[in-house]
Amino acid sequence: MRNEKGFALPIVVFVLMIAVFLCFFLISQSVRYKQTALLYSEMLEAQYAAESGIAYMQQQLKKNPTDDRDIFFQRAHFFVSTKVMDRKGIIEIESTSIGRYGVRQTLRVKVDPKTLAVLEWMK
Repeated sequence: MRNEKGFALPIVVFVLMIAVFLCFFLISQSVRYKQTALLYSEMLEAQYAAESGIAYMQQQLKKNPTDDRDIFFQRAHFFVSTKVMDRKGIIEIESTSIGRYGVRQTLRVKVDPKTLAVLEWMK
């Protein structure tokens, strides 16, 4: 019976090591999930910002059809750049938004020159 005195310490250390490893693993997974959710949210917001650039350009063209200067503005924490790409028959508008985490969304549309309605969304 005297040989079993120190047997509990290695078991406790082993169980403690496993518990610490599991804690670190769960914390890292939680952080990764939060980062993924943040980037996904940022991507959606960047798309909305790019869409607002297209709508802004449509509004500018509706006020003055010959004024197709590039538009630059900031919406929340996004920098948006919108320009008219082509005016041969159908107008093409491209809008790019860049977020603070490097997320970038570029949208391109074909617009009817008379009504300025979106005919086709392109990627």
